[in-house]
Amino acid sequence: MAKKNKRPYGSWESPITADMIITQGLGLGETLVYRQDVFWLETRPTEQGRGVVVRKTTDGKKAT
Repeated sequence: MAKKNKRPYGSWESPITADMIITQGLGLGETLVYRQDVFWLETRPTEQGRGVVVRKTTDGKKAT
């Protein structure tokens, strides 16, 4: 196991940037359960912020 170095808060460079979070994150909202399927709205920054309705069925399959 690698030895961990303790350093003061904020004294290291994070590999996670604000641009990474903005461009690679999904926005989730408007969840709905209908019968046994679950629907939700995803906003996709990598697709110019396009909103997509996603459906997940009881067998685990996702469809847009």
